[in-house]
Amino acid sequence: MASILNFCFALAWWFGPLIPPRQVQAAVQAQPHSLEGCVTPSRTTVINANMVGHSTVQLLEAMASSYKNQTGQRLTVVMLARAGTDPTGIFALNDDDGQGGHLALEQIVDRALRKDRLPPVPLLTADQGRDLQFTLDNDFSLANSRQVLGFTHLGFAWDGSDAGSKLPPEQRWKVSHVLKPCDNDEPRIFLYGLANFFVENPHRLAAKFWIFKPEIQNRVVKILKTRDLAEGIMAPFYRLGSTYKSEESLNYANSNNWPLEVLALAKAPDGSLRNRRQAVEFLKSQGYSPQKLRVSGFAAAFVPSVGFVLPSYMTMPYSEHPLQRFMVFEAVTAESVGRWAHSAGLLEPSMPPSEIDFEYMRLKEPSGTP
Repeated sequence: MASILNFCFALAWWFGPLIPPRQVQAAVQAQPHSLEGCVTPSRTTVINANMVGHSTVQLLEAMASSYKNQTGQRLTVVMLARAGTDPTGIFALNDDDGQGGHLALEQIVDRALRKDRLPPVPLLTADQGRDLQFTLDNDFSLANSRQVLGFTHLGFAWDGSDAGSKLPPEQRWKVSHVLKPCDNDEPRIFLYGLANFFVENPHRLAAKFWIFKPEIQNRVVKILKTRDLAEGIMAPFYRLGSTYKSEESLNYANSNNWPLEVLALAKAPDGSLRNRRQAVEFLKSQGYSPQKLRVSGFAAAFVPSVGFVLPSYMTMPYSEHPLQRFMVFEAVTAESVGRWAHSAGLLEPSMPPSEIDFEYMRLKEPSGTP
């Protein structure tokens, strides 16, 4: 049982923050102060976060200059992802159908079953189930799974100041993203400086950037500035393995659902989407497909009979994850959101997505630090 709980907490951290850390201001010299009474990061973590946050602001300023040259427009928002926990042992399954679309998870599993000449899922023995998992890991996972799953948590880095503002960049650029508060399962939108975004002390200090076409970025900023729009698509409850499979799923979201649904509002005609149900239906009609994942090891972790021991935000309902006994499931991930943004034509073609590694500047925790 302990191994099951350890695994689930590790998976939760991988998917993104479940609790916000104590706030760290954007300035390099900032000190942490209380936010929701949550975990206090170490001094080294604060220093790392401030260095990465400061460097990210400088990169955004450089991107803004390039964007102006390329489009003639001012850069006001970028979709930003950070690295999370080490994705070792989590495989992204290849869902490319060869025709520009995506296979359903059940179709991928069916192909693996046919390859191994195994019976249908309901008839699989325990040994055959292990054979299926081995085949999925080795023959149906993406070769660059570690890279694909290395970025786990999305937000919008945006400059809400007026053109020609004299404010320094660290005060102009801020991040809007969704976190699960410490004391309940109701996700909230948090807005603060860049350093806060990187204070989770991930396995790798790195960031990924997606830059939008001018008309899309203008709509995204409008949504971020309009509280009713930004909060109108929020799910009432947080759930780690959020999908769009069932009616029940409309009540749940992880941290990456909200940026995706903001993009749905930005792509749709103005005013046509006013709530989460409409945003989700629009995404389905526009070809969004969640990431298909296989988690190796701890095969009993998601057996429904032990689900009652887990916090509600970690449960995996059978209606949304019918193949969970094989540790195969779907989730809205940072990469799947970026993939859809590209296929939906939201990104600026002259400035493709970029990844920046900040690991070279990481300070190590002093020896003896708990």
